[in-house]
Amino acid sequence: MKFANFCLSAVALCCMSTAFAAEGNFTGASLSLGLGTSSNKVEYGGFLNGQSSSKTDLASDLQFNYGIAAGNNWVIGLGASYDLNDRKFGAVNYTDGGQQTVNVKLKEHWSLFVTPGYLVQPDLLVYGKLAYHSAKADIHDTDVGNGTSNHQGVGYGIGVSYALTRAVELGAEVQYVSLSRESANLSNGKPSFTEAMVRLGYRF
Repeated sequence: MKFANFCLSAVALCCMSTAFAAEGNFTGASLSLGLGTSSNKVEYGGFLNGQSSSKTDLASDLQFNYGIAAGNNWVIGLGASYDLNDRKFGAVNYTDGGQQTVNVKLKEHWSLFVTPGYLVQPDLLVYGKLAYHSAKADIHDTDVGNGTSNHQGVGYGIGVSYALTRAVELGAEVQYVSLSRESANLSNGKPSFTEAMVRLGYRF
């Protein structure tokens, strides 16, 4: 199922849940822009067994979140995110009829998540994050050519959000994501990354 279908499903679910959300900061629908850095790594197997590549890269995404009041001082967020840029994982070199190079980048990366949070103050929310991730890896090998692989995995992290006004929120978040090991060409790879994001959001 494509990311757009997930977003439409999430919006429909949130609309049905509106009656149960208490009025207050961090409840209801919001859209936020995230910007930060991502420390990316691929561990290889198969022909490249034992090798790895890594790179620190820019990370940016667009995130939809719907907050639901869940008792005193608790807010449960449900949402989805989509990367605005590809994530680069650096290069690994090997010898096969000469010096060869493998480069990997991650694209079409999206996630679905839940964020249970606690209101430390009416305008300050601390939360945990558990997410399902999906992405496509593009592999460029100077010896055997290009390949692709599809990866799924789990992410978990922590974050904090501050309500500047009822509509505008500023936050920060750290998340670790581990993706599945998949094969392409003569090798296989397991991507993972740790991202640190600053978020600016608007709550409708």
